[in-house]
Amino acid sequence: MNNKIDCLQCGMTLSREMRRCPKCDDLLDEQTDGHVVTVDIAHDRETVRQAITKLNKTLDEVNKDRGAGARFIVGSGRIREAVGAELATYLYRKDILSFEFEGANEGAILVMLRKH
Repeated sequence: MNNKIDCLQCGMTLSREMRRCPKCDDLLDEQTDGHVVTVDIAHDRETVRQAITKLNKTLDEVNKDRGAGARFIVGSGRIREAVGAELATYLYRKDILSFEFEGANEGAILVMLRKH
């Protein structure tokens, strides 16, 4: 496992455990390259529990990779409702910045972890 990251502000290579860059004083946890991943968690015969597990795994990976967020394809049934409730909890706990159902596609949810 790679235990090093680069500061996206100044380029200094640092330990992944560091929270602030000693060179430019930027907060590493808030840095992002702006990427957003898309994951379908509802159309491969997933149960609600499996979909929530995929949601959590994806959010952890995106957070570790310092992505801006993730777009989840959730369909229109129970998975959509359960994921919406789970994300409301994450928002309340400030684990995510925001989430919203896409206007033209109510079966997709955009979750933002960092500002870009």
